[in-house]
Amino acid sequence: MTLKGGEDIPQPTQPKYLTRLQAAELLHLTLPTLHVYTQAGIIRGHKVGRRVLYSEDDIKAAVQDIPTLKYSRRGR
Repeated sequence: MTLKGGEDIPQPTQPKYLTRLQAAELLHLTLPTLHVYTQAGIIRGHKVGRRVLYSEDDIKAAVQDIPTLKYSRRGR
């Protein structure tokens, strides 16, 4: 849609939702591990009927918040 001056009206973008299987594959997790992370509040799931869907934005935020362990070699 455009205005009289020829400017485009920005359309709101809808967030993309992933199924449990898609989210698990994206995060390289098993379905039980994804369930545990959801129950613990690490990853936020949205219940739609009987399904649990995950927003891409929520997954990206969770990945940034999960602490990573850095291992160093000892003895060298």
